[in-house]
Amino acid sequence: MWHGARVLVFVALGLLAGPSLAHKKFNITIGYLPALTGDLRDRQGLTVSGALSLALEELNNGVDLLPDVEIQLQWNDTKYDMVTSTRLITEMSRAGVVAFFGPEGRCETEAIIAQSRNLPMISYKCSDYQVSRLPNFARLEPPGVQATKALISLLRYYRWNKFSILYEESWMTVALTLANYAKDFNMTVNHQSPVINTFKCCVEKMACCAPGFWYQFIHDTKNKTRIYVFLGSTSGLIEMMTAMESLQLFAKGEYMVIFVDMMTYSLKDSAKYLLKIEDRLSSTLICPNTPEFKKRAQSLLVIASSEPSPEYEEFTAKVRRYNSLEPFNFPDVFGSRYNKFVSIYAAYLYDSVKLYAKALDEIIKEETQKEPLTQAKLTNIVTNGTAIVAKMIKSSPYKSVSGLTIRLDDRGDSEGNFSLLAFKPINNEIDRNCSYSMIPVAHFQQNSKEFPDYKLNSRIPIDWPDTVKPEDEPSCGFNNEKRPRHNSLIALAIPLALTGTLAVTLFCVLFVTVSKYRKWKIKQEIEGFLWEIDAQEVTGYSDNGLVCSPSKLCLASGISYEMCPQKFTTTAQYRGNLVRIKTLKFSKKKDISRDIMKEMRLLRELRHDNLNSFIGAVVEPMRVLILTDYCAKGSLYDIIENEDIKLDQMLISLLIHDLIKGMIFIHSSPLKFHGNLKSSNCVVTSRWMLQVADFGLRELKYCAENKFIGEHQYYRGLLWKSPELLRGLNNPNGIVGGTQKGDVYAFGIILYEVIARKGPFENVAMEPKDIIDRLKRPKLDGEELFRPDTSSIDGGIDDYIVSCMKDCWAEDPNTRPDFPTIRTKLKKMKSGQ
Repeated sequence: MWHGARVLVFVALGLLAGPSLAHKKFNITIGYLPALTGDLRDRQGLTVSGALSLALEELNNGVDLLPDVEIQLQWNDTKYDMVTSTRLITEMSRAGVVAFFGPEGRCETEAIIAQSRNLPMISYKCSDYQVSRLPNFARLEPPGVQATKALISLLRYYRWNKFSILYEESWMTVALTLANYAKDFNMTVNHQSPVINTFKCCVEKMACCAPGFWYQFIHDTKNKTRIYVFLGSTSGLIEMMTAMESLQLFAKGEYMVIFVDMMTYSLKDSAKYLLKIEDRLSSTLICPNTPEFKKRAQSLLVIASSEPSPEYEEFTAKVRRYNSLEPFNFPDVFGSRYNKFVSIYAAYLYDSVKLYAKALDEIIKEETQKEPLTQAKLTNIVTNGTAIVAKMIKSSPYKSVSGLTIRLDDRGDSEGNFSLLAFKPINNEIDRNCSYSMIPVAHFQQNSKEFPDYKLNSRIPIDWPDTVKPEDEPSCGFNNEKRPRHNSLIALAIPLALTGTLAVTLFCVLFVTVSKYRKWKIKQEIEGFLWEIDAQEVTGYSDNGLVCSPSKLCLASGISYEMCPQKFTTTAQYRGNLVRIKTLKFSKKKDISRDIMKEMRLLRELRHDNLNSFIGAVVEPMRVLILTDYCAKGSLYDIIENEDIKLDQMLISLLIHDLIKGMIFIHSSPLKFHGNLKSSNCVVTSRWMLQVADFGLRELKYCAENKFIGEHQYYRGLLWKSPELLRGLNNPNGIVGGTQKGDVYAFGIILYEVIARKGPFENVAMEPKDIIDRLKRPKLDGEELFRPDTSSIDGGIDDYIVSCMKDCWAEDPNTRPDFPTIRTKLKKMKSGQ
């Protein structure tokens, strides 16, 4: 039933020593409850148990602590099951176990059972906050609420007295504790909002799984805060900061994000704060090094458990060895070639045994000053869990085997040892191709007070995103409440003197201008004057300019892009930069609605390496000029059609994966879908980076004139649209804007174009209108799906690429993959397989 029941932990050679044979020792038995199997993520039992047998061996063979006591061990696997662990505790306590180490994962019920017998329970891995109130319970893993003390010290040091708390469900107690501490120090919590982990959202098909969730969340809070405290997963942190970057919140260095990580800091794992897990695991990882990424990273501070001392490696080597010895005998599946990772929980387990022994030794010495130790007296001592835990608390701080100094608070919880991480350039030999990392720049020094002291490392200053520390609010306040005001008497005297003469004038002016003012106010709130461009600033542009695709005939630039496969844009100079201009003409005066204004602002804020950036627009009564970044290589359509340009497999792979990354960003943004994806709407920079173009503003483009376009060009421009969208073109009840699955269909067509170096349906002897009619018609029984012919591609094509194409242009949109799945399907392209 129990593994190692009544197992005596000792070294045989030590027992053979002459003096020890004559010295009588009293026996006590402790219980160990690891989780070796079960559903617990991050189980530690198989890797840290050797720390306990190492500690017991040192105690039983030493003379400094408990010289008259021999400690025996009983242990068993709880399987991270509460019924199993409570049964084990009951049976083990009946069998004479006097102290428990564990259980791993959760421990509230088990601690209450131990309390009912007043037996001490010391946890090395349990974050249940409720057990802190039990007098027989202590824990060496610092609970999350301890990090709030370091947070408060950091916020007070930099005078960030106003901040927002965003937290995932498992961090709710930490968030509430932080808010209570903030109230005690007269700090203001601007927002205290729960957020749900995206992975959980999507697994449980919740509303928060929708694209743009984080974007909308940050958008709704950004005008009332400058400092965000995020309590959650690193994946949630990356999504949050991506949303903030897309809103350009890092551009001026005005915002900061503070993240809390209860795991021990490790340089080789520090990229988790900056990069998505799929990017970190990629074999072709090249760390971003753009100014935008640097500002984003400099706007992040991380509070993490401090890194152990270098000597800690010697301890972990011993733990690995003792894992494979009695009483555990865990097999080393990696052999001697690889070292199994031993986490900081090994130190917590080792320290918990040593602290227990130290407290017990002090109590025994106090109780035996007048009378010698007897078995009955020892039994009374070891079964007084409240007294043992109280002595442990009194004996702190202690020097951990990790090399750190740790304190227990008055409830028996470890206060932990925390460091502050910031973005710094380093000579990084661990993360390939990375010249920077998140490294410790300060630490939180525990003291006799409730809150630790924040200690900066004078040799490693923090590189603030805009050279100076951000403030917790604008200089005039969030609502201009701190705006300087004149002396009240002067301010009163002036309007009194002028009231008579200005009353009538003000009334008239107010009456005439109120409507204009309201319109201006709305416009200012919606657009912020960021996207609107004065026509005088655009030079070198001709209204009659024609732009030719290298392989196709030109059409007038006034034609709507929606209907044409070629690139109908021209170029001009704007503030010294070459830009692309697309002209939308209207037959009558076009009013720009509030929704279009809001979308203009959104496009202005969206930024991604694989999106062709929207710069702004010139709005005139009969036309709108849309300005975007100029791309020297032209469109992907141009490149495909230009036989002088050679596309090798590596370049094709880069272009396709750039397109995938751009579409993943669009689908996760408030735009939700492109709606007009085609090869002519994919442009290529001078560095051969593909950018998705012409997204958004669908309503505006739909209303533009198309009088110059012919039937052939009109239908040819629809070859990238999915059948369900084609059926909705002339159907008042159909889908006309676009869908994410429609974008996937278009991607399948583009993938065919790039691989085949030919246009869609180029081998089909049909007019574009007939092709569109055929695509719109539902497939008959036994009829082959009407799609581009993959068998006619010169030189053949890999099966996995053909399979991906066919999945993308499946008739049923629900069966088409999303872009993250497409990226996985085409991963082989990167390796040249």
